[in-house]
Amino acid sequence: MGTDIYLSYEGMTKNDKKAQYTGWSIDAGKFGYLRASIGMATENAVLRMVFPNEYWEEDKPKRFHFTEDVYKKLHAIGLLYLRQNLIGTPIKNSEHEKHTEVFKELFKQLAENLEVDEVIEGKVEGLRWAIMWINSLFSFYELGMEKEKEKKEPKVYISW
Repeated sequence: MGTDIYLSYEGMTKNDKKAQYTGWSIDAGKFGYLRASIGMATENAVLRMVFPNEYWEEDKPKRFHFTEDVYKKLHAIGLLYLRQNLIGTPIKNSEHEKHTEVFKELFKQLAENLEVDEVIEGKVEGLRWAIMWINSLFSFYELGMEKEKEKKEPKVYISW
């Protein structure tokens, strides 16, 4: 159980589709597959920041516009996600907030002092895993941007 997000696009080959079946890998964004298990509350919240509610409510692939603006916001999201993972500073949003409100809060948090006095014990072990997960999200988005530039009408399907 959890969230599985698939990227599809015009001209997608059988091998492209097959590469997405990874056995629930959290490191398969480069193939157009994202995963966050049900226990990955922070990661699911991050995915809701990137993909608006309408994509979560759809029961089939839906056209998604992979833009430079959202890609820039993804950098801020990634920074907050890693910061939260390392020092335990929560990302202050619920999974059900509206997309624009999430970004307002995100940038407010980003503007706060990013200096850290203490690293919470036990968080360092998960840092490599968190880096792998957020990198997979970047790879997924970059693949979508590539297909956008190629005019292949990328679509996103979210199963949860």
